[in-house]
Amino acid sequence: MVLLPACSPSINNSVNKLYNIQQDALIINVLKDCNIYSVEYQYSNGLREVKKSKNGKFIVPVRREGSNIKKIQITCDGSEVEKIELPLMEFKVPFAVIFGRVEPENISSFDMEYFRNDRFFEELKSVVLLNSAYLSNSIPILMLLPPDKEFEIVYRGYSMFKKREFFDYIINNTVRFFPIPEYESFVSYVMSHEESDRQLIVANKLLNYPVKRVFSLLNPYMQSNDKLRYLLLEYLKLNRDNEISSAFLDDIGNNLKKGEYNSYIADSIKLILESFSEDVKKSFYKTLLEKRVYSDLVLMFLPYENLDKELASYIYENISYQREDLKRRLFYQIEPYFSNNVDFYLRMLEIIPPLREEILSKISYSFKDTRLNKYYLEYGRKRPVPQFVLNYLNNLDDRDKEEFLKTVFAEPVIQREIIDLMEKNDYEAFKRECLKIIYDEKHVLNKYIIEKIGETKVLSPEVLIEIYKKNPNKEEILRALMKIGGMGLDFSWNVISKEFNKNEELIKLLFEKGKKEQIIALWKRIDKKEKNLLISALSGIENRKKPVLCDEILDIVKMEKDRELKFAALWAYIYSCQEQYIDNFYNIKSIADEDLYLEMIGGIKDVFNLNPSLQKKIMDLVENLIKEERREKIIDELNLLKGELQVKLLKID
Repeated sequence: MVLLPACSPSINNSVNKLYNIQQDALIINVLKDCNIYSVEYQYSNGLREVKKSKNGKFIVPVRREGSNIKKIQITCDGSEVEKIELPLMEFKVPFAVIFGRVEPENISSFDMEYFRNDRFFEELKSVVLLNSAYLSNSIPILMLLPPDKEFEIVYRGYSMFKKREFFDYIINNTVRFFPIPEYESFVSYVMSHEESDRQLIVANKLLNYPVKRVFSLLNPYMQSNDKLRYLLLEYLKLNRDNEISSAFLDDIGNNLKKGEYNSYIADSIKLILESFSEDVKKSFYKTLLEKRVYSDLVLMFLPYENLDKELASYIYENISYQREDLKRRLFYQIEPYFSNNVDFYLRMLEIIPPLREEILSKISYSFKDTRLNKYYLEYGRKRPVPQFVLNYLNNLDDRDKEEFLKTVFAEPVIQREIIDLMEKNDYEAFKRECLKIIYDEKHVLNKYIIEKIGETKVLSPEVLIEIYKKNPNKEEILRALMKIGGMGLDFSWNVISKEFNKNEELIKLLFEKGKKEQIIALWKRIDKKEKNLLISALSGIENRKKPVLCDEILDIVKMEKDRELKFAALWAYIYSCQEQYIDNFYNIKSIADEDLYLEMIGGIKDVFNLNPSLQKKIMDLVENLIKEERREKIIDELNLLKGELQVKLLKID
């Protein structure tokens, strides 16, 4: 049953039946040629009434006192034409037209302006939205409305009653409803309140219309709705050249420029990489390179198979924005395009420190550019000096090489490998440089060169002895002479013995480098009350690692009350008097407190490493110490020592 307000539409006679309720009367016109028209009324109280007419027009009150017409049956010459079931209700609409089973071909016969009447629309809406049944029965008439009004009623009914048939009706008429601005409200409602199956139905239907507005309607839900995002991206795989794909690319590009990063962005970039043209991929690759936040997305593009010089240059310009691991990979990608460009490598050395050694090694023969010096100098300070530093130095022109070596001399440390290279390539030039500096006592590098001469022995002791007489840096020269040894050591001994120079560094060095008889003689001249001088002498003896003054040192260990001096003597005794230390262990232990005893246990390990001939004796000593000991802390230390020594013995075997 379809209900319409009775605003007097013009009605063409081709319509089979027209029922018009006016006030409380039902006017029935049977539009069919008949000899005898017959109408039977069935009332709600069970009574029946039959009326006949020759012109097919009947006027019957809808309501009678205490009863309403329930059913009307119309016949034409004895054949049934129509049965009408009247609802038992009171309409809010005072005037209505009742159409029974209106067929689409009959709709065109009505004056369509009637259905565009605002009063008609408001009265119709107030009736059909009373319940879902009225709305369901009114669908054929709703189709006569303008699309925006039709959509308004059906969407309102869908949001009120939640029935699938209204959802399906909107979906099936998407082609008419989609252009309506309010259609966005329907999409929003479904995406926010309905189950995913309905959401996907809406999206699938929309994707049949490849226009930008479709993307605008779905885009707000791409991040939060995984299934919807998957559907759109799968669609875009197959449809890369329409308005939807264009809107999609614009949206992703705008999000990237704003620094947005979420699962929708990540999935979209993956799709672009897999399915879109090289021009599109290259454009997005460039955009991703501009912000550090997209480092993970840039990784998706690597290795980039269609890299060209233009894109390589763009990567080069933006590589500093990337995180460290990505910088490395990008460097490997673009390096072939810049392999002859020293400026490229200089920049990479600056912004990718972890690759410096690799880069310097690779280009050591390629460039003669002194701007690289500071990087090679950085590795020139290491021991041993890497071969690539020597390669670079060897590849330099003589003038640049000399400048490099001058810079080396200005460094706190000079490497033997570089000195050797200088000696091999131009030993005399190197020697002249050393002599020039060493004779210039005011030269900022004077002390440094003296020290280096002692280490490298590049100049003879005679030269240094001659310089000693004039140079104020006498202690540095004496140290260098002692390091050179031979005549230099004897000269230093004579100077120190004669003047008894109390410089602690010189005393330490002389006790380390001097001859045994020199050490014994010098020991006798040291005032044993001069603690610092005595400790320096003991430190030199410790470094010597050869037996000298063992009895004298043992006496200090046993008798000295100053703990710093006692411990210095102990370690001098351990390192220089190794066998005596093991033999006299119990003798020393008898006067040792716990701290000294723990130092002694550490000394056992050092002697074990220094003197393989004592290893069996040491193992026996440790076994006996464990058996005799009662203190748990000491037992633990001894057991730990025993385990370490046993492991070392196994490695030796």
